[in-house]
Amino acid sequence: MKLAVSVQAVFAHAAVARSSEEGRLLTLLHPSRGLVPFGVVVDWGEARLSTNDTLILAERTLCLGEDRLVELEGEGLDLMVRPSPVSWASLRTQLEALRLRPRTRELLGAGSDDLIVRTAAKRLDALIDALTVGAGARESGAGASERRAPREGRMKLPLGHLDVSSAELEPGPSYPAELELRPPGALLLPPLIAALVGLGPGSTPTGDDLLTGLAACLLRLGPAFVLPKTSSEAFLAALKTLPHGRTTATAAEMLRHAADGAFPEVLVEFVTRLGNEQTKPEALQRAADALAELGAQTGTDMLAGVLKLARRASSNHGGLS
Repeated sequence: MKLAVSVQAVFAHAAVARSSEEGRLLTLLHPSRGLVPFGVVVDWGEARLSTNDTLILAERTLCLGEDRLVELEGEGLDLMVRPSPVSWASLRTQLEALRLRPRTRELLGAGSDDLIVRTAAKRLDALIDALTVGAGARESGAGASERRAPREGRMKLPLGHLDVSSAELEPGPSYPAELELRPPGALLLPPLIAALVGLGPGSTPTGDDLLTGLAACLLRLGPAFVLPKTSSEAFLAALKTLPHGRTTATAAEMLRHAADGAFPEVLVEFVTRLGNEQTKPEALQRAADALAELGAQTGTDMLAGVLKLARRASSNHGGLS
């Protein structure tokens, strides 16, 4: 196997390189950083990477010119999120004990002066409303309650396109500013997801980070939460089929991996511990803090995406709202 990639961007502890053939992104990471899908750890002091450098991955060696950067060893790290038994009593205890950073709290509905944060929080609420229509509880371990009947009635879902340059909300061109949703909500997932894609500044905008965290929690808790199968499948399929040209290349790659069930190591670690009755609150807090350290705001925003669905799941089991 031989893969040629060109360095697109260099950050303090990471660099992103694009494949010349498939256009996929390879992430090179400082040893202090957790792995991400299609990422490798390199000796940062010797790498001295610059934009437009060409890297060659030949067999299990990553080369920059004549200098060998790293020999790839082992089989790599499993970064997939899979469903596992959920203790709802443990989940409620964990959610109540977590100490969150201000930005995560704002995205969870605490209020914010930031238009993007307020808009993202509303759109995330609308998406989770659509995902969880008809969701109930399945009896599966400690703390599980009886399955609840689907919720009745209709929900108004605010949509629109955020023009960051003018900091105003404008209706999107391909769907109305308000939609009335009746169960099931799967058919409305693509426009609701599209309303978050590319929302916000940065290499991975806020909306994309929220979607990634939501996808990880959906895969972890969804089967125990009894989300409608059509909604879960439609959500993951929409991540693959959306026009990712409206977001950054890095975010588009992140969403493609999320649709396949693969996530950054620190996100996998957090959601795997979530709802696990063997996880002590302090261990979950350490995992949450490690996730929050990912990027400038990426980790705090992913955490909000996870917790928004986790809180809804707990609420359906008589816990947090």
